[in-house]
Amino acid sequence: MPAYTGSPLTCERLQAMEELKWKFFHRLFRPNQPNGVELDPAMKAMEDLEQDACRCYWDNAEQHSNHRFVRMMPADGCFIVELLRELKHNFQCAPFVKRWMLPTLRWDLIMLENQLPLFVLQKLFELTKGSEESRTCLEQLALCFFNPLLQSQRDARAVNAQGIQNTLHFLDLFRKSILPSL
Repeated sequence: MPAYTGSPLTCERLQAMEELKWKFFHRLFRPNQPNGVELDPAMKAMEDLEQDACRCYWDNAEQHSNHRFVRMMPADGCFIVELLRELKHNFQCAPFVKRWMLPTLRWDLIMLENQLPLFVLQKLFELTKGSEESRTCLEQLALCFFNPLLQSQRDARAVNAQGIQNTLHFLDLFRKSILPSL
């Protein structure tokens, strides 16, 4: 892969995003800390989902080695899950997330080429869920996160749960949330 030659500001922002991703990852996978999780069960779950996840991509993820693809899923997936958790109550007070990052993250997470299958994210969400999250739904967290893109006063929490079943990924979830109810 060629070295990035964009503007220094863009390069700094990409680096800040990558650092944020790994902060969330390391914060989550620290089993001796409060709310810390063991990495091995998550990796095993990703190995079990690998075949189904590969089928979700047009090239069946052939460009990735199996080991690389299985490592990418928990790293990227847990970043997304932790980001949604971090921002679920107050978008203004998330200590790791800089204000300029939110619009970029929203747009990046609904780009078609950045989609992780929702069943992968759901599995990581379930494996890393704390006891205080027993009633929290990943889809609702995602809709609250993407709600500012709608540029309306629509309440993302009011989306009919029936309308978001069988959702493939966040872009599909976002699309279904803006379709009129039947």
